[in-house]
Amino acid sequence: ALDYIREGLIGYYTGRGRSNTDENKNILPDLSGNGNDLENKNFAYTPESGYGDGYIQYDGVDDFSSVVKAMTNLDFTILFTISDVELLTGNSWSGLIYGSSYYIGINMGIIFSSENRYLINCYVYISNKGKEIFVVGCVNGGKENKVIGITLGSINNSPIYACKQKIYDALIYNRELTEEEIKHNYKASCQYNGEDIDGKAGENNEF
Repeated sequence: ALDYIREGLIGYYTGRGRSNTDENKNILPDLSGNGNDLENKNFAYTPESGYGDGYIQYDGVDDFSSVVKAMTNLDFTILFTISDVELLTGNSWSGLIYGSSYYIGINMGIIFSSENRYLINCYVYISNKGKEIFVVGCVNGGKENKVIGITLGSINNSPIYACKQKIYDALIYNRELTEEEIKHNYKASCQYNGEDIDGKAGENNEF
């Protein structure tokens, strides 16, 4: 059994092991051990808005999970495993981290985007089922990236950019992962989420 790379991991969120009847269902815990827990906002805790089988279902209307947490770093790598994306607005974001003048996350459900083009590499892997999408983005602008907070299901601690989707895993690292480490995490994601470990690999896009 594979596990995600732990070195430099500062945020780790998943729907595995969660249910809509959990006593602490309003909190999405940070499994990295760094205490960056997220608070679920506007969830109905139903199949359309809450926890599912290994994932978090965001309704695309006003659901999001967020924490305001200042971080400053030169390098970030973020990982998403998502599926069943439906764009209900013209500017939907899956998340992840945001600052005073930029976002780093998945825009429109499929495009890894950085507001100020701090992005170095983007890896997109599509599984054999054709639904699950694994995305990694490495950020290094040679300048401090001052983060204000973390948001899943939207961006900027706001429901305005809500995206309807299932999020299985979201991880944040304070360093740039190597290509081998990213491939390892892809295989770990496949195992965790019941996918074929030999899923199709997409292109490595440079920004």
